[in-house]
Amino acid sequence: QVGIILKKEFRGKGYCAPALELLAQRAFSTYELPALSVTLSTAFSAAVKGFLRAGFRRVRRSGGTCDLVLTREEWLKRQ
Repeated sequence: QVGIILKKEFRGKGYCAPALELLAQRAFSTYELPALSVTLSTAFSAAVKGFLRAGFRRVRRSGGTCDLVLTREEWLKRQ
């Protein structure tokens, strides 16, 4: 599981996706993790968009939440 918290003054400035891309780079290059995943409330639509921009894909949406995942193979294809 992965998550990100941005202070209010930094929200809406496009920092989420680049931060997640750096996190993915470390996770997949250094630690060779097979995948990253997150469960978000659909109420956090900006966060969902940030994860999608960073390459995560939606794998399930249920009861006000959505699960997103980024596999190492998917990440490598984006490099």
